[in-house]
Amino acid sequence: MSRPEENPDLTIEEMMDNMGEPSRTVSCPIRGCDYKNTPDSVAGHVSASSLDTHIWENTKYHGWKHFKEVHENKTQSSSSKDNESTKKSVTCPIRGCDYENTPASVARHVSGSSEDKHIWENTEYYGWEHFREEHGEPYEPNPSDNNSSKSATSCPIPGCNYTDSEAKSVTRHVIESSEDDHTWSNTEYKDWKHFLDSF
Repeated sequence: MSRPEENPDLTIEEMMDNMGEPSRTVSCPIRGCDYKNTPDSVAGHVSASSLDTHIWENTKYHGWKHFKEVHENKTQSSSSKDNESTKKSVTCPIRGCDYENTPASVARHVSGSSEDKHIWENTEYYGWEHFREEHGEPYEPNPSDNNSSKSATSCPIPGCNYTDSEAKSVTRHVIESSEDDHTWSNTEYKDWKHFLDSF
């Protein structure tokens, strides 16, 4: 067993999180940089660097969250090979994006992205549930989940036919829409919080 003293770069929090065992070490994704540490530390290193080369656009990652998600998944998969080996890997359906992971992870990646192009309307899928279903990993709601008994939620903008089984997806649709009429002032709701609170 390795001891925490062997890696002086580990913070006390990282050692405590790992019960004294160092996490998996990864390299900085910026070409020519030799920095190595935990995924969390490397993500912070790139994001906080003042060097012009240290920007996420110079990597294959969409940002620090994506970097951590990819490397934390690799760490988990190496410790639970049986579980990961049964999961199928798919590519992000957004043109030009090479993110690859399980259907559930890719669905979260698209729905949670802040990039303008990462919206379900730019794909052949109706939404995250449709994507997961088409890739053999249908969403199975928790029996205690209140949303499982709800019917589809419609966009509150008059004349818009967008619907989804989750109010959060409809909220995202209104917020991310490029249509001029898709503003909360054109609805009966004050803002997105008011809309979500009505469900």
